[in-house]
Amino acid sequence: MEKTIVYVELNSLLGLSKVLKTQDLDVDEQEALKNIWTLFNEEKIRLVTSGDDIKMDIIMWLNNQGCCVTDTLTPIEAIKEFEKWEKADKNILKAWRRIFYYYDRIESIPKQYNDNSAYIKVLPWELLSVKSGKDPDFFLDNLHTVKEILKDCANGLSEIFPQEKWHDLSCIDYQLNWMVLERTFKKLGIELDLEGSYGEEIKRIFGLLNRVINLSKKSSKNPKLNPEHLDFIINTVINKYFTEKSSYIKHIMNCISYGIEYMLTTDKKFIERFRKIKKENTEKFKLLPKKFNLLTPCELQSELFKNKNLFL
Repeated sequence: MEKTIVYVELNSLLGLSKVLKTQDLDVDEQEALKNIWTLFNEEKIRLVTSGDDIKMDIIMWLNNQGCCVTDTLTPIEAIKEFEKWEKADKNILKAWRRIFYYYDRIESIPKQYNDNSAYIKVLPWELLSVKSGKDPDFFLDNLHTVKEILKDCANGLSEIFPQEKWHDLSCIDYQLNWMVLERTFKKLGIELDLEGSYGEEIKRIFGLLNRVINLSKKSSKNPKLNPEHLDFIINTVINKYFTEKSSYIKHIMNCISYGIEYMLTTDKKFIERFRKIKKENTEKFKLLPKKFNLLTPCELQSELFKNKNLFL
């Protein structure tokens, strides 16, 4: 009997790794994920993903946690460097490392998504632009504000970085970078608390700042940058790490290209948006080659339970 194939995207991987907080993944969904993984271990189902696409998702996700994966470091090596920072939570980093345990176990398939795909032309534009269903960020929803914060941070680099530290490109000095961010946030009257209500947003802008500083050190001999060059660096970082396209469309297109019926995600708000778009564009979705289902762990478990042979 042919095994059921399930495509795994980043949020599912984070759920398996127990990175997600309770409010993002309730007990029932956690138990369903555990059962799905058991079926996979028993070789009753196949779990697949695009290794290249999801690896890039992991790198982008780590950047949103403040951890910068550079072209000279693997993600695991980057986590090890991040761990040296005094504010790094060792328990959280253990969960980050578990991501790669699951990543290595899941079957990798070649990516198929490209901007010129014939299916892209028939899908509604709303699907191509929709992102995660998370609530708006408190200042990151304003691109101008983000740029101004990064610019103010960069203008203070010469006050924080001694020349010898500026010329050290061997690693990211998270402690000094954090001091740069502290200087700017103090001026804004915003408390830098990684565990507070704005903790996730602060981690995200710290990740952007790490990129700005890293690129600045590589391209300038001293920490006092001229305005034009600084604008170029900030725009480069923003375009790659802040205003990136939704990663969901890549994985959806991979599923469609391979004829995979089930895609697993823990992002319930995204599923709601996807189903709404699908309902409003039924004719366009009929043009796709095969029925496609975006499911939560509980929903997928229910589908799999219909095949009684899986649970013998």
